[in-house]
Amino acid sequence: MKMNIRALSSFILLLITSTAAFGQDVQPFDLAVAGEDVACQLGFPGVPYVQFDGISVEEPSDIVSIAAAGSGRVLGLINPRAEIMEIRPDLTRTQVFSGIDGAEGHRLLVDATGNIYLTTTEGRVVAIRPDGTFRAEFVLPAFEADLAADQCTLFYVRDGRIGRFDVCTGTALPDFGPTGRFGTLRLLPDGGLLVTRQDLEERRDDVIRYDSAGAVTRIYPLPEFAYPLALGRAGQSLLVGGDCTARVHEYDLATGTLLRPVGLEGSVALSIVAYNGFTAALGVTAAAHVAAVPSLSATMLVVLGALLALIAFRRLV
Repeated sequence: MKMNIRALSSFILLLITSTAAFGQDVQPFDLAVAGEDVACQLGFPGVPYVQFDGISVEEPSDIVSIAAAGSGRVLGLINPRAEIMEIRPDLTRTQVFSGIDGAEGHRLLVDATGNIYLTTTEGRVVAIRPDGTFRAEFVLPAFEADLAADQCTLFYVRDGRIGRFDVCTGTALPDFGPTGRFGTLRLLPDGGLLVTRQDLEERRDDVIRYDSAGAVTRIYPLPEFAYPLALGRAGQSLLVGGDCTARVHEYDLATGTLLRPVGLEGSVALSIVAYNGFTAALGVTAAAHVAAVPSLSATMLVVLGALLALIAFRRLV
């Protein structure tokens, strides 16, 4: 058998290229947004959309809320019967929960072990197991909500108050304390929380930061009304979706400095998943996550790589 240097180099390069091909079915992303394309000034009904920033955007859609589900997964809530789907960055879907007849879902939450909590507009919280089977239902006026680090305490906003409920035992807990015209909320890694508070006179929202005891530690004034909140950069930044601006703004939590605006296809952000930081489902994560984007199947890649390697090997002899 005779082998020359040029053929050997070609063979090694081909092996490297073929091996790298197995990683080409993933793409990095750090932000996913469910939103609504709506004529805000006229109040027309909106058309939902889903966007993985820098990868894909779907318009129209039927997804009204998204949530992080660990390992780079995003779950989407679909009405009118609160069906739950896994949404991939290429916008393909797999059903996770078949839904509930007569239910109108509003917000999705996922805990660290994959349990799903669904709030509805009728004043219910539905608990769903990681395998998509129904676990329990609680009569609770929870509209906007988030789950504490103990994975049992649900903080929720309704009727001008911040309430708490134990979803593990199904028992009511004392209110968190403050009252006001609150919107969305997000819990912080240190046990504190962020909540939007409407200022109708100034026609804008503030984000109020409370410590774990309920004391105000900071107020972040925003230039407009804000709707969803998310945490990024390992819990060090705040992402806020504005009404009628087609943007999500990211602020530094320590200083309140605007870090970046992210353009959207629509006009109103409904929910945000930040994969470069902290979420209740993911915990503290690395700087970025990689999400699978199906392309060629693994079997096809193996066969293709083997054929190319065989062709190259025959050139060596």
